[in-house]
Amino acid sequence: MGRPPRVRIYSTRHPPRLLVFTDGDWRPASVMARHDWPDRTVSLQPTIRLSAPDLGGRIETFCRTYRWDARVMLVLSTGERAMDRPRGQRR
Repeated sequence: MGRPPRVRIYSTRHPPRLLVFTDGDWRPASVMARHDWPDRTVSLQPTIRLSAPDLGGRIETFCRTYRWDARVMLVLSTGERAMDRPRGQRR
């Protein structure tokens, strides 16, 4: 599989905030974690409010993982300093 990413976990009190363009609209998102992969790929795990088709289209909060893409992501705030977790360390 390869080497695991370096994972940064953010405070739930002051997380980084983004706007993410998805489902044809810009939606606010709070970043829970950032994954820096050895190949320099960056992915983010935000909570984001999206329509839930299986619940009649009701808006619900989901955790998603997105590969960083400046065309569809806009940083609103950087939040508090991340807590780094060394490679391979588990909770």
